Amino acid sequence: MVPGLFARGSGASRYAAIADIAKAPRPRKFMSMKITRQALFPKSILGKVMAAVWLMACIAVLVFGFVQRDIDDMPIAFIWFMIFLTFPIGAAALVALGVMFGVLDIAFGISYHPFWDELPLWFISVALGYWQWFLLIPRSSRNRNVSAKEH
Repeated sequence: MVPGLFARGSGASRYAAIADIAKAPRPRKFMSMKITRQALFPKSILGKVMAAVWLMACIAVLVFGFVQRDIDDMPIAFIWFMIFLTFPIGAAALVALGVMFGVLDIAFGISYHPFWDELPLWFISVALGYWQWFLLIPRSSRNRNVSAKEH
């Protein structure tokens, strides 16, 4: 408890205590970042190259899915390629989305199309995979390095 905050007496001592609380250093928020160009793209040259190669691989999977859309086993290969590129968060997301789309399909009787039904899965898994590989992991490793240097 801050001395003077709840004490009776002059209001000035209460305001001084509140001002002291406001000046105290605040703990860093986990994964708080402003959405800026610098926050969305890797900072190092290696990170930028890896992100470009990863995004090209994801686009190659999308093109593969479009070209092979008439083959019966294409959705299976498509999903496995996306799980490989976005593992581990992509695997969980793709399972959850698959269940959700299955329920929607049964509930509303939507017809299945091999490519167009995979497109929302691709967008969501690419967004989550990019966030995981190029925003979350580098930021958490930088924060770990900073906290290790502080102690």
